[in-house]
Amino acid sequence: MAALVFSVAGCTAPHPGPTTTGTPAPGGGSASSGATPPAEAQDERPALVLSLDNLTAIAPTGKPEDSVPVTDGSAVVAFLSQRLGHEPEVSTIAQKAITTSTWDGVTVTTRGTSSTIRITASRLGDYDVRVAEGITVGMTRGEAIALGAVAGPGSQLDELRLDVREVAGTDSLAQPGTTGVDYVALSLSGDTVSALTAPAGDWRDL
Repeated sequence: MAALVFSVAGCTAPHPGPTTTGTPAPGGGSASSGATPPAEAQDERPALVLSLDNLTAIAPTGKPEDSVPVTDGSAVVAFLSQRLGHEPEVSTIAQKAITTSTWDGVTVTTRGTSSTIRITASRLGDYDVRVAEGITVGMTRGEAIALGAVAGPGSQLDELRLDVREVAGTDSLAQPGTTGVDYVALSLSGDTVSALTAPAGDWRDL
């Protein structure tokens, strides 16, 4: 009998090994034992990008959609009205021929055929807002400098500059005897960027 038992036992097929299952995760689910798959790439939000020359709308894919010169006041107002979905509040100083068009977070000031844009928010409607170098309202002075902003002449602590360019035929009001310059201005409140302005210039009275 012992031999028979041994023979049967010896012919018995081995049982399959234990099935590996995921370790129960906190809260009930099973955690995968494999590598975690990468998260799916997501499109960015649309953006408005301000430079010394243009205001540009960028699609979530990163592709430029439309652009207007920052000095063309009527074009900028139409562009922003379309993008933000409503017309601005308008005020005028008749004796100086200055018109100001204001939405929450952005103002376009026009004098004659020239204009300037001042943005005080990091987001306008559905759009993130930044300058071409990537700086936004709310960044620190150090972050702005790391992205290329520079200090102006003298001891001016409430402003940084980007894309500084000489303007032929102008005289600097800040540094008499030198040629005036245009630039993108980053206004600072303490050490925080509080506004983006383009074009700014040390020869302008607008």
